Amino acid sequence: MGDRVNGFYYARWEALYPESLCGHGVIFLKEGTVFGGDSQACFAGEYEGHGDEMIARVKIFSPDQAYSAVGGQLEEKHQTVNLFLQQISLICDEDLI
Repeated sequence: MGDRVNGFYYARWEALYPESLCGHGVIFLKEGTVFGGDSQACFAGEYEGHGDEMIARVKIFSPDQAYSAVGGQLEEKHQTVNLFLQQISLICDEDLI
């Protein structure tokens, strides 16, 4: 994991959704912090490397929150989970963003 650079990645994960075993989407890594998501949720937190895989402690946010904020009814709902990130492929490093 030491060779993992700050940047934008495609990743597969487990534990984000209780009803499914795995999901996939994009993540941005920046000095121990991870931001990511897919069409159902976004998340932010911290990660630790374990070989070719990572474990991240993240807060999950639903896109529905953004819609309620536009209507002036921001109701912050999120949960914190341990996310198992795997099959991580670099899209572009931080210098290109």
